[in-house]
Amino acid sequence: MEMLHNIPKPKGYIPRMHFPSWVDMPLSQKLPCVPISSFIYSRGRLSEPLRRNHKKEYTLVDPNNLFNYLPDHQYNALHDPSAQRYLQRPWVQKLLRQQGLITEVGEVVCSQKEINQYREYLQHLQTDIINKGMKSQVS
Repeated sequence: MEMLHNIPKPKGYIPRMHFPSWVDMPLSQKLPCVPISSFIYSRGRLSEPLRRNHKKEYTLVDPNNLFNYLPDHQYNALHDPSAQRYLQRPWVQKLLRQQGLITEVGEVVCSQKEINQYREYLQHLQTDIINKGMKSQVS
């Protein structure tokens, strides 16, 4: 059980703008609805991929391949590293800011549903790390 507290939560598990109580919230719990219209959710910066790199290993624990599963299957060009050169142009960023697609610091805006799906994905990654740690302790 001590190992669970030693494993840090993945980067991006809470939005940059958050309430203090969200820091201790487990990844399995959805972020609550905030009635503040100026509250902005983001899963990452412009041209930063949503998927985390980790080794794809065959496992019997996960028959549905949830550890490599990103809940929203939709392609988002704003998170595409291949488009970075184009997206870093000042006039493109200005246009994206005007349209409300990115924040002033270059983070891609998303909905509450999308951030909660992303947290679910991060939880699967963290569970994978915990399972591998427990397996290595047993061995």
